[in-house]
Amino acid sequence: MTAFRSIKTEALVMGSMRLGDADRIVRLYTRERGRVSAVAKGVRRALSRIGGRLEPFSVVHVVLHPGRSLYTVTGVETIRAMAEMREALFRIEAGGRLMEAASRLLAGEESNPGAFNLLVRTVGRLARAQDAAEAQLVEVSGVAKLILLQGFAPELTCCVSCGRETDLVAFSPGDGGAVCGACLSSSAPHGREAGGECLHAFRTLLECPLGELPRDLLEEELVMQVGRLARHIIREHAM
Repeated sequence: MTAFRSIKTEALVMGSMRLGDADRIVRLYTRERGRVSAVAKGVRRALSRIGGRLEPFSVVHVVLHPGRSLYTVTGVETIRAMAEMREALFRIEAGGRLMEAASRLLAGEESNPGAFNLLVRTVGRLARAQDAAEAQLVEVSGVAKLILLQGFAPELTCCVSCGRETDLVAFSPGDGGAVCGACLSSSAPHGREAGGECLHAFRTLLECPLGELPRDLLEEELVMQVGRLARHIIREHAM
């Protein structure tokens, strides 16, 4: 870790784990420093002043002091508690999958304000999801947009091997896009089955702003298919 004095930055709480009897290691995605981990001392004690401000999915102003391997949280102010995220299991699960994808796609301690803004917007939209299907729609849309932001944009309109725009039947994570039937066995033998509807759904989620994402934008099965493709892309390209 590069030595520097304490910093104050906006942060999204990605999650945490217990440390000893009273502390926690908190995973944060910060506007200034990207993804970092920090020790929050005494937050598990009943009288802790900051413990309730570091709940998963909260957006906060945080003061971080550098240590040998981890930062230490020395101050927290709540910007948005995102309490709705923790009131329903389907929101918690969708938010957890979003944070997992972000952890794989986003490098540690690398400033990326665009990614920070996207994650905060996605969590904010997830907090309004009324059921599991809507939460998954928002989650997959956020992950797809994060993939695009990180430079792994897939080719969805034509075959990555021959350029053909019809008979697109599969998706090749390694080649980065759609594959036609003629090229599937020869050029992209490890392509994942993905029909035209799935590829169109992927484009729709990339193009539709999170704030305008209607609950009934896509059928649930299509959203699940896009989610599987997104995970294949992450496994192929992410760190």
